[in-house]
This record gives sequence, structure tokens and C-alpha cells, in this order.
Amino acid sequence: MFERYQRSEQALMLAIIEMVINSVST
Repeated sequence: MFERYQRSEQALMLAIIEMVINSVST
């Protein structure tokens, strides 16, 4: 259960980082 939460949080962080990179690139 905890491991699954940690995995989803990592995916969320990657999505946020990708959004930030796209904003900076523009």
C-alpha cells in the first residue's frame, strides 16, 4: 500500500517536472 503510494507520487513528480520544462522551453 505504501509502496504503491510512493510509486504514484513519483509519476506525479515526473509529470510536474515535464510541465515545468515545457513552460520554460516556451
